[in-house]
Amino acid sequence: VYAFGLPQFMIKDPDIIRNICVKDFDHFVNHIDAFFKHDRLFGKSLFALKDKKWRDMRTIMTPVFTGSKLRGLVQLLSECGEQINLHYAQKYKDQDDKVLKIDIMDISTRFTNDVIASAVFGIKVNSLTDPENEFYLAGNEIIKFPAWRFIMIMMLPSLSKLTKMGFASKHIYDFFIKLVEDTIRIRTERNIIRYDIIHLLLEARKEQIKAIETKRASNENVDVLSKNLLTDEDITAQAFIFFLAGYSNVAILMSFAAYELAVHPDVQVKLQKEIESLIKENGKLDYDVIKKMKYLDMVVSETLRKWPPLPAIDRECNKAYKIETNNDIIEVKPGMIISIPVLGLHYDPKYFPNPNKFDPERFNDENKAKMNPYTYMPFGIGPRICIANRFVILETKLFLINLLLKFDILPTEKTPIPLVLAGGNVLKPKDDFSLGLKLRN
Repeated sequence: VYAFGLPQFMIKDPDIIRNICVKDFDHFVNHIDAFFKHDRLFGKSLFALKDKKWRDMRTIMTPVFTGSKLRGLVQLLSECGEQINLHYAQKYKDQDDKVLKIDIMDISTRFTNDVIASAVFGIKVNSLTDPENEFYLAGNEIIKFPAWRFIMIMMLPSLSKLTKMGFASKHIYDFFIKLVEDTIRIRTERNIIRYDIIHLLLEARKEQIKAIETKRASNENVDVLSKNLLTDEDITAQAFIFFLAGYSNVAILMSFAAYELAVHPDVQVKLQKEIESLIKENGKLDYDVIKKMKYLDMVVSETLRKWPPLPAIDRECNKAYKIETNNDIIEVKPGMIISIPVLGLHYDPKYFPNPNKFDPERFNDENKAKMNPYTYMPFGIGPRICIANRFVILETKLFLINLLLKFDILPTEKTPIPLVLAGGNVLKPKDDFSLGLKLRN
């Protein structure tokens, strides 16, 4: 197949996928080369970096998303969830209908906006009471990225480099760069510690500086370490990619999850019972309690199967490689692209019987043990897997927990059943994500 004039091999055999993405990963380290590599911030993000630069940044970023670090973010995420409950509980009481009609995509987008503002950038916003806040408006501008600009960048990368064409306008990039620079300066001057992503990246930079000083004291060469030292713009780039992904893709995931619960009330009731039971049993809601919610994990996993954030993933060959099939040997030359149809694998009845059915039981302990891991990859697979996948799942779970504790989620006369999808590279409905909320006793 061809995409933007580039030849691509589409691979759907799980064994070959394992070889390319894991076993022989050193032949396929990078994503497709033309993808916004000249963008001011995106080009410096972990997603876009290549080869050694990617490996170095991955090493720095990996500790940011360990369980111990995520544990510290639960409170920040919960506060954003409570804002939603308070706002929509009041809206429910202020109207006469038994069901409050809402656009779940609007709610989830505002939630993810506030989460990213708090958990990544360390600023507190409420996009429900202050819908025109600068942070939210910046995200709105980015997701309205025109198709012609995307095609221009992909087809004419040299022109995009010359014109410095990127995801967003200069004033949006200036906004994020100034935001991070001011945050770093104020925290340094006032010795402020706030356990968010910016703080964790600053801690990583401190460790780099310590390593440089140790080597320098021993009269060792520090050129390589100094060259790889995180800059403020590097930190901004990583924060920006979290914002970019969280603002749209994660909000879409949350909306799909809420939709599936609305049209499968039996699943919703079972999930509400689990949430209430475990919170009552433990007397609180924290990271460890969320980890105990097995059915919640099954619901989110099945949502990710039906509606993966990335319908396909790519790898660029950087060293000559041979793919052995039953009948042939395929030579993959450097620069050629491998495409893996994630959505196609997730809907293959060979791996997921009756794939159109929303069935969380596919992910119970017994069934999960039988599952081929190279047929289920909502966040990618191997070393290039989305590094923030655990954060995304935690964020989605907290969104659902807060919503389900306060409301029943219902379909309305405007809810499309079944969903009709819009075209494009991201799975999303053609029309509004119309659902209803009913306040629980």
